[in-house]
Amino acid sequence: MALVARVGAILTIIGVGALAVGPWRGGIADWMGDRYDSIRRVVAPRIETVLAVEAVASSSAAGHGPENLVQSTANRYWAEGARGPGIGESVTLHFATSVDIDTIVVTPGPSGEGVAFTSQPRPKKLRFTFSDGTSTIMMLADERTDQSTDVDANGVESVLVVILEAYPAAQGGGRDTSITDIEFKVKR
Repeated sequence: MALVARVGAILTIIGVGALAVGPWRGGIADWMGDRYDSIRRVVAPRIETVLAVEAVASSSAAGHGPENLVQSTANRYWAEGARGPGIGESVTLHFATSVDIDTIVVTPGPSGEGVAFTSQPRPKKLRFTFSDGTSTIMMLADERTDQSTDVDANGVESVLVVILEAYPAAQGGGRDTSITDIEFKVKR
């Protein structure tokens, strides 16, 4: 029995040694790395923000164009410029490469020093339609906070965002529904 155990141990050491120095070492290491990455993405994914590189809107208020959604600049926001609260107005966001989107983060309303949150209408309900054909509706609270929803959109090159409902501006406020920021999160 002791002899069998010794032979088994010797064969195991030889096998591990052959894997470590053999010509197939690179292929095995790559395969093991791929398996590790696959498991890590499920168990402990890294969450990264992907910003759009271009934005095109159906309308914009003067000084508040859709480019403000891709520049991530403080004190800037997109405001639609149509009559009324902007129901049906949209912005299309384009990415540099296709991405698999897991989460959408929206900061509703206008931003900036001295700009009251209720000075402009804010989106209450948005529809996101992804270039892969999936879509989702996002309900927003009337709060100046980042608000998120999970999605499963893969191979996305662009996203169409449509205003479906809006909270009204405070009395004497503006008429252009405003969005400070839209971010997309991916798992890597």
